Amino acid sequence: MLSKKSFSPNYIAVSRHTLQMGASSRSYTVVMPKVPQKAAPLLSVFRGSNQTGDGVRAFSGNVFDELVQEHGFVVMYPDGYKGHWNDARVSSNFPTRKAGTDDVAFTKALIDEMRAKNDIDAKKVYIAGYSNGGQMVIRLIHTHTKRLSFWLKKRQHM
Repeated sequence: MLSKKSFSPNYIAVSRHTLQMGASSRSYTVVMPKVPQKAAPLLSVFRGSNQTGDGVRAFSGNVFDELVQEHGFVVMYPDGYKGHWNDARVSSNFPTRKAGTDDVAFTKALIDEMRAKNDIDAKKVYIAGYSNGGQMVIRLIHTHTKRLSFWLKKRQHM
């Protein structure tokens, strides 16, 4: 990773977006190079409970922004439904679980949207997650293995 001295936030562009999913609108943050590269890798970072995409970006010290500058990544930080992911744990009382929110379909739609709007290399789609987001990563590993290149879970709680 880059040292704090060599990291330049002037190299990156940060934007907020929404994606219509049936009757609801879902939001996410995108961080990418101001000058996008061809066949860019895509990383989706799933945040923990009661955080937003912007919140996990700040919580992580913007460390994933360094991937944007150093390797030309496009990084997206999706927001969960009412502060949580439907990670399929049967014991979960989260509103997203009770509502039956399809966060797998949301993730697939986000990846498809990012590929449609940017030159993303389909063989370089990565996911990472903290806490409830780590559980979502586990769910995606089981349902989307062929669409993902690598996954990282951090501090998930069983």
